[in-house]
Amino acid sequence: MTPSEVGPFFCSWSGGKDCCLALYHAIRNGGTAKALMTMFTEEGVRSRSHGVPIGVFERQAAALEIPLVVHTSSWDDYEKTFVSALHELKGEGIDWGVFGDIDLEPHLEWVEGVCASTGITPYEPL
Repeated sequence: MTPSEVGPFFCSWSGGKDCCLALYHAIRNGGTAKALMTMFTEEGVRSRSHGVPIGVFERQAAALEIPLVVHTSSWDDYEKTFVSALHELKGEGIDWGVFGDIDLEPHLEWVEGVCASTGITPYEPL
C-alpha cells in the first residue's frame, strides 16, 4: 500500500538524504505531503538526531513548499513527545507517516509501535 490509497502524510524529517528519498518515493507514488515533522533539542535550536540548525530545516521546508512541524524534547521524553506529535497530526486528518529508515530493524520496530499506538500507518519505501 502507498500513502495515496488513504490520504495525506507527514514525513519524519531529519533533513538528510534518506528521508528526502523516502519523501520523493511517497510523492511519486501519489501521496500528498502535508508536513515535515522534526524533533529538536529542548532549546529548539538544533535537531535532536543530527544537531542540524533549525534554519536549514526552515529553508528545506520552504524549498519543498511543505510545512515544517517542530517538537522539542530531551532524550528522556523523546518517545512521549513523538507520540504526542503523532496524535496532533492524526487530529489534523493525517493517517500516514513516511520514514526513511534503511536496514535498521530496531528502529523499524519502534516506528511501527509508536505509529500503532496513534492510529498512524507507517510507510517505509526504502
